Amino acid sequence: ALASSRDLKNQIQAFLSGIKKNMADFMECTQTQVSNPTPESYDIMKRSAKPLKSLLYDIVVTINRLAKMEPGSEEDVPVTDDMEKRAESITADPEDLIPPPPSVK
Repeated sequence: ALASSRDLKNQIQAFLSGIKKNMADFMECTQTQVSNPTPESYDIMKRSAKPLKSLLYDIVVTINRLAKMEPGSEEDVPVTDDMEKRAESITADPEDLIPPPPSVK
């Protein structure tokens, strides 16, 4: 529950720490895979991005919950199907504009 400004501040700090860690992990993986590519590099990088995408999903859901809270209210807003659909649409993989590398086919 994010009933107080302290709770909200702690949640934001946790999100920022998570983004920093997950992005650093993803960039390290990317650097490794680009400098030493293998036929599995594409799949390894996709797996490496999953924790970051999951965190971004949680952030979108939390922002949607906060948007539904009444000012000054301490009542928790439940997650709705619409909130989850919105988060899914934002964090979903885009359509392939460029075909995947031959190693993936």
